[in-house]
Formats: sequence, C-alpha cells, structure tokens
Amino acid sequence: MSRGEGPFVHLKLREDFYRTFEVAPVPMPVRVGTMEEFGAGRLELSTEVLATELLAYLKERPAEQPVYRAIFGELAMSVGTEAGKAGDAVKASEWLQLASKALPEDPRVLVNYAVSLSQSGRPAEALEICARVRALPRGFHEARFLLPAIERDCRQALGVEDPKVT
Repeated sequence: MSRGEGPFVHLKLREDFYRTFEVAPVPMPVRVGTMEEFGAGRLELSTEVLATELLAYLKERPAEQPVYRAIFGELAMSVGTEAGKAGDAVKASEWLQLASKALPEDPRVLVNYAVSLSQSGRPAEALEICARVRALPRGFHEARFLLPAIERDCRQALGVEDPKVT
C-alpha cells in the first residue's frame, strides 16, 4: 500500500505534540498506507501529513468532527501559516479557510486567513474576514493589531479610500 491508501488506524502521539497545539490528546487517524510509508522511512509524519490524513478521515466520518474540530483547526492553521511563510499564499489560504471553518471565532486563524487572501490577490475577501474579526468579542489578542495594516493594504489593492479613523 502507498501513502493515503487503506483503512485508518489511530495513533496516540507524544504528549508534547498535544501540548504544542493546546488540544486534548485524542488518537490521530492515519491510513495504513501512510503508516507503512512512515515506518519504511520514506515519509516524515509532519503536521501537513497529519492534517491531510485527518481531513480525509473527517470527510469519510463527518460524525467525528466534534471530536477532532479543535485539533484539525490547529493543524490546518499551522500548515497554512507555514505555507504563507514559505511564500505559497494560495496553499496558505486553502488551509486557513479549512481552519476558519473548524475554529470560526479564533482571531489567530482569521487574521492569518485574511493575510493569505490578501497575498493571493483576493483583497475583497480579506476585508470580509477582517470584518469577522472585528465582530468577535473584544478579548485581547495580538492578531487584532494587524487588522489596520491588512485593511489598508486591501483597500489600496481595491482602489478604495481609507476611511478616517477616529
């Protein structure tokens, strides 16, 4: 079997993995073919591999989404932000869109999603995401400080004048 084939098995990962993402230590579903590739040393069990495997699992088993929502959102955000740092804004926006569906009220996810949309030439959508962040309860998060710059850049890309901030 090759990567992405076969039935799913559930892995209990190291505790530090769950601590990194600040999620409950639920066993992670991985297909048998992917485990064989990993076991043979042909594949690193990276965040992206785990996110891809979990996405496939949840597509097959939507009833499991509540169990894995938080960890999938964190994994998808991690993959998306890493893609953005690597300069792949399209891949970043795809993963961050998935993260925003899993964690719709997480300002970290939404701000990163807005940045990726802006960088992939979708400023109107980025402004919509910024509006979602502004509508969230006012809890402190450093991501909110990025909003004015993102909004300014998007308005410039759209040729829209910046409103006066009072």
